[in-house]
Amino acid sequence: MASYTVFLVDDEKNILQGLHLLIDWNALDCEIIGESVDGAQGAAMIQSLRPDIVITDICMTSMSGLEMVAQTANTDTRFIIISGYSDFNYAKSGIELGVIDYILKPIDEDELILAVQKAIRSIQLVRAQNAEQRRYESLCSAVNDLALRDFCNSYFDNEREALSLLDCMETVHIPQGYYTALYVELPNGSTPVEKIRETLVDVSRKLLCDNILHYKHTPTSFVLILITSTPPEKKLADSLKRFHAMLNAELSCTVTLGVGGTYHLIHQIPLSVQEATRSLVFTLLKGANSVNRYMDNLDHAHFVEVIPAKLWDVYKNALAQADIEAIINCSGSILQYAVSLQMPLVGLQILSINLLLLGFHALGDVFDYSKNNASTDCLGNIKFIYSVTQPRQIENITSSILKELYTEFLRINNLKAPAIIPRIQEYIKTHLSEDLSLNSVSQLFHISPTYMCRLFKKETGQLFTDYVTDFKIKESKKMLMNDFHVYEIAETLGYKDTKYFSRLFEKRTGQKPSEYKKSCLKNFKV
Repeated sequence: MASYTVFLVDDEKNILQGLHLLIDWNALDCEIIGESVDGAQGAAMIQSLRPDIVITDICMTSMSGLEMVAQTANTDTRFIIISGYSDFNYAKSGIELGVIDYILKPIDEDELILAVQKAIRSIQLVRAQNAEQRRYESLCSAVNDLALRDFCNSYFDNEREALSLLDCMETVHIPQGYYTALYVELPNGSTPVEKIRETLVDVSRKLLCDNILHYKHTPTSFVLILITSTPPEKKLADSLKRFHAMLNAELSCTVTLGVGGTYHLIHQIPLSVQEATRSLVFTLLKGANSVNRYMDNLDHAHFVEVIPAKLWDVYKNALAQADIEAIINCSGSILQYAVSLQMPLVGLQILSINLLLLGFHALGDVFDYSKNNASTDCLGNIKFIYSVTQPRQIENITSSILKELYTEFLRINNLKAPAIIPRIQEYIKTHLSEDLSLNSVSQLFHISPTYMCRLFKKETGQLFTDYVTDFKIKESKKMLMNDFHVYEIAETLGYKDTKYFSRLFEKRTGQKPSEYKKSCLKNFKV
């Protein structure tokens, strides 16, 4: 198939036939896809066929060539005008309308070839610009995904820290409002990622809200952040059911949703994302193709409220410390308290499930459990709780699962909090050109992004993303003084966009890279 399509318009059929034969269209990589002997009909066909090049007579009965050009001005077509009159006014009018060339009759073969080649060069230039724009947009999308994902995996003590990180990121802009995270998980399939994303955003805006942030979490999962002006809790449940049903229909596959809580502060967005992600553990009980709301399943489970808050606090503290002995003792105390109240069997079973899920979620704050079989084995045993009929058995099985889960993870990961941060810092120093996003580095060290962010800040006093940026800026200063070009520095430090690196450098140092180098050289001479 030819690279360029051509459409011919002339009210003289012999001229049309001559244009077919006058030059070797194949040699120019062109194909004539249609013709017309009428200007009005030609305009309609041009709108329909969208040819790359149109060669048209200027004087025709129903509509002149210039009128036809004006009527189809919204296309990307290049027009070549042919005329029997050497009239400068015609030529001037054609140029104003964007006509690429003007040829006098009788048509000279070489002149026509030159005109077509001129049109082709114009088309090639625009195509190259469009391709570059698409590459830029794709890069921006990837950078935005990475930045938003890192933000949502971060841990912030307050609003100031979150806003400070956003200011450094530049590509992520979050308006004020109420924030609710959705985690959307799909099966492996052949649907292109961008098609899935487009469908998710379109359906979300139709049924949930207009203001949405989104990023790809894994090849088969996406995170959406719904931003509303008022709390959406009252109507969200019904909207999510319709959203879930429409996604199933539009994507023709099983869609599983995790829904986090709604928060009003920007630094709480990561918390909603964590809740949405972890709520998918309830698919073990509900099955895939379900909507799993974190708060509904965990905090509002029946029978939980009868247990004193003090007992729950002690248990949660033991989980946070990963103290296996304390975890087993506390879970046993809670179940024994429930037995003393003569809680029915179903209540004990639900209580056990809550203890196990709390334990599993606490692990999510520390370990990257998604890639470990131990979590799958232990969670698979949760369903077994419903088949147990003796209170003592429920307590023993609950303790056994918790012990197995925490022992296995501590053994496999072999993590000691103070020791892992120096290893991460060393990795950063030796892999500056690679992906140093929070998500990718946490995966390498088999811990959750949230826990790594929290631990990193505790040990270094800096957010992980700030530390990486500061270290890269420090290295870039050294490279500038060793006569590296800015584009070489950007590439060495893993920045695909040189302009982005320059803006980041200026934001962090108050000077452009070139200005910094000049000032350093000046001070050195002095």
